Amino acid sequence: METVAVAGESRYVVPGIGWQRYQNWLKFLEDQPMRITYDRGDLEVMTPLARHERHKARLRRMVHIVTEELDVPMMSVGSTTLNREDLEMGLEADDAFYLFGLPRITSGGYLNLEIDPAPDLAVEIEITPSAFNRLAIYGALGIGEIWRFDGETLRIHHRQQDGTYQEVEQSRVLPSLSIEEIRLFAAQQSSDDTSWANAFRRWVRETIVPQAQASDREGVGFPEA
Repeated sequence: METVAVAGESRYVVPGIGWQRYQNWLKFLEDQPMRITYDRGDLEVMTPLARHERHKARLRRMVHIVTEELDVPMMSVGSTTLNREDLEMGLEADDAFYLFGLPRITSGGYLNLEIDPAPDLAVEIEITPSAFNRLAIYGALGIGEIWRFDGETLRIHHRQQDGTYQEVEQSRVLPSLSIEEIRLFAAQQSSDDTSWANAFRRWVRETIVPQAQASDREGVGFPEA
């Protein structure tokens, strides 16, 4: 079996893998801290660095804090494998979330994208680039919004009807948050996650919550799916 190493954060590409062998890889590595991307016969395995995981944890906590403070229903599915056999594509986001799509999930604890809606939001930490076009895979699977963060620069992409993404300056899933606000908190250099989270929560309560309450009074509600 040929494997192709990709420079930087540990990534390996294995070409010529059928769907069933991809499923076998998922089962074999299901307890390992790895991300698997599959695109029509080719497979990439990535082992994240510690700073990759820290950035992921920061962004996840930000989504949790904002939805808690705004009382927005949300379900995190973490790095659950998102795939569809009919598309021969699959990947694992660093984190994925359901918000306004949550009521339409019908398959219970086992997520099935051939039945259920795709997550509304996915987080991508990009310490090193993937060998695959993961944005195209996200688009094919139907994920509504992608946050891409490399430790310094944050980019928000919103899915268009044709499956491509448009880069935007403000989240449409959590419209109270701008790209710069997310980036500033995500990029803060602090080893104390508790103090960081407390500071972010205070900022949300003092800034975001009043803005959301004002929008509600003006009749601007949470976006529909």
